[in-house]
Amino acid sequence: MGVKKPVFDHPSLKIGERVYSDLQPGQRMPILNWVVAAKPVLWTAFCKLWVFKTWRQYFRYSYFFEEKLDPTKRYILYEAPHGTFPIGPIVAGTLCQTFFPDAPIYSVAANSVFNIFISWIGSLPASKSNFKRLLAHGSVAVVVGGIAEMCNPKKERIKMLGRKGFVRIALEEQVDGIVPVYYFGNSQAFNFGPAFLEGVHGKPIPVPKVAKDDPEFERHVSELLDIAVKGMQDLYEKHRKEYGWPEKPLSIE
Repeated sequence: MGVKKPVFDHPSLKIGERVYSDLQPGQRMPILNWVVAAKPVLWTAFCKLWVFKTWRQYFRYSYFFEEKLDPTKRYILYEAPHGTFPIGPIVAGTLCQTFFPDAPIYSVAANSVFNIFISWIGSLPASKSNFKRLLAHGSVAVVVGGIAEMCNPKKERIKMLGRKGFVRIALEEQVDGIVPVYYFGNSQAFNFGPAFLEGVHGKPIPVPKVAKDDPEFERHVSELLDIAVKGMQDLYEKHRKEYGWPEKPLSIE
């Protein structure tokens, strides 16, 4: 698959076209002493550090959008796979302010990564309270399978079955939609030689308006999780051939 000429700071998102991140040499900024911010910060200068541009260049990172997010709405972006290291979601986090300048996107992540830089790209430790706190300010991304997906990076398998936390929060907070995001190549990112990483961003799945005290609330949670699983499976099936994996299935466990 050929690599297109990279672009960055594009004025608008081109839906249906792959957007390539900045591979051009820029002014190098010093690596800062790592401290954890007291609150999540969408720090533009930090996201444009040369180290992140180097990662995007090495992995030939690109992003494909099926539909542009409405900046007036709130979404939960549920992402996969985690892989040995979530390089795809992290690199995507450094580009969110470029792709969505009017729609802040935060994230939640495992506590173990918070001795480094993760809070400077708008992230907080993964907990229900932090998740809801961030949703009060915008959309939130989460790698649903988390570190449970680290054990077998050679197989496309993700953990979603029974993981109701993110859909429960989606219903409780009445967000406008949940959005499947698959990072093709993330499971192979640390094989020998640079991998080709592509983040595929699906269409928002509407979230029904259900009161928290509705006696059928848990049924709606289960139904929305089933829809989310199907949405991720369909996204993978639709784009795997384009990525170069026509015979590689996805196992959702």
